[in-house]
Amino acid sequence: MLPLEEDSEYIKEITARAEGRKIVLWNTHHTVNSALEENGFSTWKRYGEQILSYFKYRKDLFLLWRPHPYFFGALRDLYGEAAANRLIHDAETCGNIFIDRYRSYSAGFFAADFLISDLSSLLKEFMFLGKPIVITAQQPGKIINQEIKECCYVPEDTRELFSMIDALANGNDEKYQLRESYLQQFQEFGKKSTAENILDVMYQKLHQELEQLMLDFRNGNGEGLW
Repeated sequence: MLPLEEDSEYIKEITARAEGRKIVLWNTHHTVNSALEENGFSTWKRYGEQILSYFKYRKDLFLLWRPHPYFFGALRDLYGEAAANRLIHDAETCGNIFIDRYRSYSAGFFAADFLISDLSSLLKEFMFLGKPIVITAQQPGKIINQEIKECCYVPEDTRELFSMIDALANGNDEKYQLRESYLQQFQEFGKKSTAENILDVMYQKLHQELEQLMLDFRNGNGEGLW
């Protein structure tokens, strides 16, 4: 299964920007404000700025930052507009960090080598590609979907998070077989592989939802599609 033809040029652009480095996709949830955080999914206050600092140091890796469409608005509410804009500008001018504002998040899925993400519906979609996932969770021990948790890397703290990133960047993926076993349950009889069957369904869904996502984006305050 190949990416949509209309996404191919953007995927090439990301790959060219990465210049041969491993591409790490980072999905940040928008519930960063203190009033929402206890009931939200964001781990920005726990990991956000530390992840940016880590990648500024790791010039051998390329961070493709895909925020929720309302993330930057929430960040400005949290820090103030001037401070938030400085943080965003610093990331954009870092050289190995690129903010993904493309119309569809699926292009980044294909470009990435692995994903770092807050709890999100995107986790299962990315899982279908068979690539590694690092889940950043407020309460790692309380992730409800145990199947997903067992197939993914779930750090308890910053030290574990960076250790997991280091290992995956070096090609050490201890959970590969667990993900393959999980994906087997989606296998359909026929000639197609598990990944091809799942991607067929995923792209049908993406086509159906794209127009609605674009409409929601135009009517809201987002900066890019989630």
